[in-house]
Amino acid sequence: MKRLMFGLAAMALVCGLTLARTLKQQIAPQSCPFDANLSLGVAFQGPHLHFDTYAVQDKLINARIAWFSPTEHPDPDVFEYRVAQEPPEEDWDWWTTLYPTTLLVQVTDAQKRLSKVEVWKLEGNLLKGIFPASPDGSTIIGSLGLEAPTSFWRLSIKDKQGGTLAEALIPMLPKSGTKK
Repeated sequence: MKRLMFGLAAMALVCGLTLARTLKQQIAPQSCPFDANLSLGVAFQGPHLHFDTYAVQDKLINARIAWFSPTEHPDPDVFEYRVAQEPPEEDWDWWTTLYPTTLLVQVTDAQKRLSKVEVWKLEGNLLKGIFPASPDGSTIIGSLGLEAPTSFWRLSIKDKQGGTLAEALIPMLPKSGTKK
């Protein structure tokens, strides 16, 4: 009986610590540069390799986002010029994502126009996932298990009429020219 109680107490402690760690790590939304009502947060949750120490940690790292208007074609060649802001983690560029991992996406729209987000693998233009909006069209939250890396993920944010509100490119790797 004592063993059972100890086991339950240990399990409760581990669950509490895991929940506290998850709540502490947040996806940081970035405002759309051409639509002030729209914001997007993207992160990779899973194993990451540190470039300097080669340590592997399970962590959440916010992604770099390059925004494109509905009339533009998302172009990886201009990615560096289109990044509106860098991730909030101080050392984000010291880490690289390992696979398998989980892509986390959060979209909000103050005008409640959202219907879905489509997640595309840029190579081959393959649709990998669709995340539906909340019934009122204000929020989209989704996650997608990723088994293998690709150079970029393209997110297409759709409105209730099926039109595109914005598109975003998300790189698999951190900024080129990482610290050594």
